[in-house]
Amino acid sequence: MKFSYKFSNLLGTVYREGNLLFSSDGNSVISPVGNRITIYDLKNNKSSTLPVESRYNYTALDLSPNGCTLIAINEQGEAHMISLISQTIVHKYRFKRKVNTVKFSPDGKHFAVCKENNVFIFKAPGPFTGQYNSFIMERVFHGTFDETTCIDWSHDSKMLAVGSKDKSTKLYPLDKWKNFKMYTLGSHTDVIVGCFFEKDSFDITTISRNGQTCIWECSVEAKDLVAGSDPPSKKRVSILIRRY
Repeated sequence: MKFSYKFSNLLGTVYREGNLLFSSDGNSVISPVGNRITIYDLKNNKSSTLPVESRYNYTALDLSPNGCTLIAINEQGEAHMISLISQTIVHKYRFKRKVNTVKFSPDGKHFAVCKENNVFIFKAPGPFTGQYNSFIMERVFHGTFDETTCIDWSHDSKMLAVGSKDKSTKLYPLDKWKNFKMYTLGSHTDVIVGCFFEKDSFDITTISRNGQTCIWECSVEAKDLVAGSDPPSKKRVSILIRRY
């Protein structure tokens, strides 16, 4: 399991902005430090800086589930795909605008990028997909009325939750299903800053900037999804809300 946090300073280094990652084994922390990336070995009390750098500060990071590939995007929207095995940049891509967040799917086959009011889905290169070209875009999701702020994948990589400054969270299915289409979760009164699927479930927790937390329960489970492109029926999904 990977976790992502944000801090204003980190172990006395010149930290500016960007998310912090724990490795899959929990023994290391990966953090942007200006235009460089530092890995802190918590188990052995050591740190090392990757021999790669950007012209601008890195602001968005994510690590592939197998721990071999790191995507780092700077404040100008230039993305670097970094191999942690060779510790080199293997691919580059220009989004031309600021990217708020990037997130690999749990199965390692895709990664999602939030830019402006859109979400871009790319195929991840590697043995999971049989694709070794860089940044192959598969889909683009629209629908938010303001800038997208956060994303999370469901446990089976079939659903994507996207928070926005328009105070809503959108649920997008990666594939077409007869009984589940794009769904909007409202009820918040401030910008969405976090959305998190529960383990082995489509239930989701959303958090807004003013501290409001909503827990959403979905009546549809992964085994209930029916493949197809027909319009969803009126009974496609029932979602309940509990507020805390």
